[in-house]
Amino acid sequence: MLTFLLVFGKDFFNLPYEVDTPFYYQDDSKELSIATNKTIIYTMVFQSFVFMCVFNEINSRKLGTWEFNVFAGIFGNYVFLFIIILTLVVQDILC
Repeated sequence: MLTFLLVFGKDFFNLPYEVDTPFYYQDDSKELSIATNKTIIYTMVFQSFVFMCVFNEINSRKLGTWEFNVFAGIFGNYVFLFIIILTLVVQDILC
């Protein structure tokens, strides 16, 4: 998934950039940094990685048991829910 975004993301999402493109450039007034298409693709790669980690946390709750429903009893563990929600909130703030 991440490799697909890095290799084919610029064509798939129609965000072309060259390899030597900087992540940001200054506008003419030198007051504002503007993100390039390369920044958008790398942000999507980072977001995908974080959300794969969150889904891995949910799936690893039932490690070693024969229960296939990973969502069973999820609302009974408040510490786990707090960590998942905190991860999602911080991720939203970062991007």
